[in-house]
Amino acid sequence: MRQWIKIGLLVSVAGNLFLGGLLVGSELRRPPKPPFGPPEMMIEQLATRLSAADQAVLNGVMAEVRERFRTSRATIERAKAATADILAQEPLDLARLRQSVIEIDAQMQTVGKGITDSLVGSAEKLSPEGRAFVADLLRRPPPLPPR
Repeated sequence: MRQWIKIGLLVSVAGNLFLGGLLVGSELRRPPKPPFGPPEMMIEQLATRLSAADQAVLNGVMAEVRERFRTSRATIERAKAATADILAQEPLDLARLRQSVIEIDAQMQTVGKGITDSLVGSAEKLSPEGRAFVADLLRRPPPLPPR
């Protein structure tokens, strides 16, 4: 009887070690998260190192960009859903597919133009230190998306 209890305990410990290894291993394989969350939050937090005037300029730009992204993101998501619907239909309508992909591209270009306008428009309002800060942000690789 004691032998069966020992075997049962050994199996239980081995099973717990195996499951613990799976949990730890899955956490170790996960890519790192950005240090401050989404990129716009990272910029706002890093901007606290700048003068109050430069912080105000960057916070205003980020608010404007965030609003543009919010409205454009919804349009882009609708266009992607429409493209997915077109791809799933038989027979495939290549003309509709092309037009749908062109609409996605147009929305992406609109977002890009908004970012360009915000960056160029804010550059003249920033101090040399503020411009150097933005230049450093542009040199950094973008953070990995959170999992």
